Amino acid sequence: MSYVDGYDAATTNSAEKTKKDLKQKDIAAEYGISKQSVSDIVKAKEQWVKIESGTTLANSKRARRATYDARSDLDLSDSLLMEKALIFAKEFEVSDKFLASFREKLQDIIKDYEPQDVFNCDETALY
Repeated sequence: MSYVDGYDAATTNSAEKTKKDLKQKDIAAEYGISKQSVSDIVKAKEQWVKIESGTTLANSKRARRATYDARSDLDLSDSLLMEKALIFAKEFEVSDKFLASFREKLQDIIKDYEPQDVFNCDETALY
């Protein structure tokens, strides 16, 4: 079940509280999922409702957290970027000019992507 389906199920179950004629088992049958799944969706209703339709997350089946989520607020300093560049290219000379050029190229590369589709280095196996 994608998040879009989860949102539909969560909002459908809201109608249950006012109409009292919809049951979780009926919703489960409609979406082809277990009653426990419907119960879990209702418990996490706020999470489902906050997800914007049309986003990558809305169409995914499973929410995944960043591998190093605790580091999500960590800024990448110039010295750290230069150090990592040296690790990847042994014969590479790092300079401030390189770093400025890299930042410009990076902005040019990611300009056509939605913000939710751009990931930090610490969310990959390279970091």
